[in-house]
Amino acid sequence: MERPGLLPPRLDWPSDTGLRRPADIYIPMWSFGTPVALDLAITSPQRQSSIRAASLQAGSAAKLYEEFKRGYQDTEAQCLAQRVEFLPLVAESSSGWGKSAMKCFRKLTKMAKTDSVADAETSMGWLLQGLSVAMRSVAARAVLKRAMLSAPLPPAGQVVAEGILAAGTD
Repeated sequence: MERPGLLPPRLDWPSDTGLRRPADIYIPMWSFGTPVALDLAITSPQRQSSIRAASLQAGSAAKLYEEFKRGYQDTEAQCLAQRVEFLPLVAESSSGWGKSAMKCFRKLTKMAKTDSVADAETSMGWLLQGLSVAMRSVAARAVLKRAMLSAPLPPAGQVVAEGILAAGTD
């Protein structure tokens, strides 16, 4: 869960009360026993700031946004000063993931109890499929909400679970 108080208040910002939350997910023991702040974000390759680079190389929109997240309000340096690793996990709206995210996901699937390398690779595939379904589901829900449908929407978790189950039956 998001953990408040990871970073001290900024003295140069009077309105900063120390409520910055660089970790959408906080893991207290990661590499060599140090904690990590995982900051999730989704960006679009069609953003004006990244459209040229994205047209030339796949994944560049995620790379640019990872760099932005690291430097925004000096977040990465501030986390490191608190002895917390900062990892921006950036996805592109097309479901591609940035390098930091892929590295994190590989580590998580290797940490899972598997009997072989093939099991870890299969786990990675399932993880990426599930995340893609979840991203598409959230995007679809946002569009439906904007359309102001009168019928109630099913819970988001139900839609994601049904999508994952359907993908696993092929």
